[in-house]
Amino acid sequence: MNNYNQSPALNQAVKNNPALYELIPQKSGNKFTIKLNLPFQTRYIGNIQGDTYFKKVNLSRHQFNKIPSIAFCLDLLENEKFTWIRVFCDDGRILETSRKFVLIHGTRQTFFKQGYEKQIFLGLHLFSRAEAEKFENAEALKPDYKQLTLFS
Repeated sequence: MNNYNQSPALNQAVKNNPALYELIPQKSGNKFTIKLNLPFQTRYIGNIQGDTYFKKVNLSRHQFNKIPSIAFCLDLLENEKFTWIRVFCDDGRILETSRKFVLIHGTRQTFFKQGYEKQIFLGLHLFSRAEAEKFENAEALKPDYKQLTLFS
C-alpha cells in the first residue's frame, strides 16, 4: 500500500503525512502492538489488549529523573479509547492507573530536538489502581453537559 492519493483537481500525486503511531493487529483478536514512527527512528512502545495499554519500562533508562515519572505518548492517550494502563518495571513492580487519570494529572513535555514525540509524564507516586478507580467512578458520576446552539 502506498501513501499517495490522486488529486482530481491537479491530477498529481499528493503524499499523506505518516501517522505518528500505528496499531498493528496481532494474531489474537483484540491485541495490537503500538509502533511509534519518529523522524529518526521507529520504536515499539507497548501493546493494547482489550481496554488495557501494557508498557514495559527499564527504569534506569526510561524514568524521567527531574520529576521521578514515566512518559507516555500524548497522541496515543488522547486518541485511543482504552481505559487502563499497566506498566511493567524492570525491578518487578507493576504500576497501574487509568488513561483519563494520566491526562488530567500528568505533566506535558516535548523533546522535539532529541527526536521524541509530545509526551505526558505521570509521577511514580501517583500510580495507584485504587486511586484511578476512585477517579474513574467520580468522572462517571459527573453530569454530561452539552453546549446548546442558539437555535436548538
